[in-house]
This record gives sequence, structure tokens and C-alpha cells, in this order.
Amino acid sequence: MAGQTSEDVTYKALAGAEASLSRAVDPDALIRLAEVGTLLGPAMTTLAFAYHDRRSHLIGQARVKMELPCQWCEARLEREVVAHFEGWLAIDEAQAQTWDTEQPSSMPIIVAGETLDVPLLIEDELLLAVPGRVCTDEHCPNRPVQDAVDVVAERTSPFAGMADLIGKR
Repeated sequence: MAGQTSEDVTYKALAGAEASLSRAVDPDALIRLAEVGTLLGPAMTTLAFAYHDRRSHLIGQARVKMELPCQWCEARLEREVVAHFEGWLAIDEAQAQTWDTEQPSSMPIIVAGETLDVPLLIEDELLLAVPGRVCTDEHCPNRPVQDAVDVVAERTSPFAGMADLIGKR
């Protein structure tokens, strides 16, 4: 008799057993993330499952090394993108809506179906974690020059015209 593979185990079973899962996700499974930058290896993820309040709970972390384009000059810079995430796992939208109505929580509800698509989940989380500013070098020669003008002093009050109108009464 063949044993279960990780693909056969539902996240409900993992939550009931309070199990953890570590996995390396092949870059070929992260197509949308590869459109943002060059993946330099697999994405490593750790997921911890638990069962609370009749719900499956997930705490996870994913990390991947990437080459991302500099926001100033498009040069490729190597960065490690790390995502930390937590949420409730619902089977469908109806269950998520019920939970949101009956037991509101500040934690997000992830609609996962019967089985959790790990590559899809971590790709979503890593996409959200990609930094907007890749180059953090304050002295980067490609960084645009900013004038040292006092922007606050140049602003006029949006109500300046009203003062004139009130004074004319």
C-alpha cells in the first residue's frame, strides 16, 4: 500500500496535526514573480498550520534571491525578498464571507479550496514583498538630483483666496 504524498494531505489535516511544512519551490512555478525580476534559485518556504476556533490557521514565511531592476537606472541588483504572512484558510468564498460576518478578525482570510496551492500562495506573498525601492544607496550616481528648495515655504494655503473674500464683506 502506497503512503500519502504531501499533495494528498489537506491543509485541514495539517492544521489538525499542528504540522509544519518546509518546501523549496522551483522557479518555474513562480511565473509572475519571474516577470518582476530574475529568480536566482528556488523560493524557500516554511508553513505552520494550527486549528483555532474551528478554522485552519496558517503562519508562513517565504524567501527568494532575485535580481531586481534599480528604480533609477534599471541596473540589476541582487536582493533577498522575504515575506511573512498569516491568515485563516477557507475552502471557498462563501465560507470566507460567513467567517467575516460571524467572527470578524483582523487576520486575512485566504480562499484556498480543498488543498492549498503552496506555489501560488507564496508567489502572491513574495510579489507583495518585492521592494518598491531596490537601490538604497543614497550616493548612487544614477539617482536624480533634487533641488534643495524649501517646498513648504513655496506652498500657498488653499484657503488664501477665502481670506480675501471674507475681508471684502
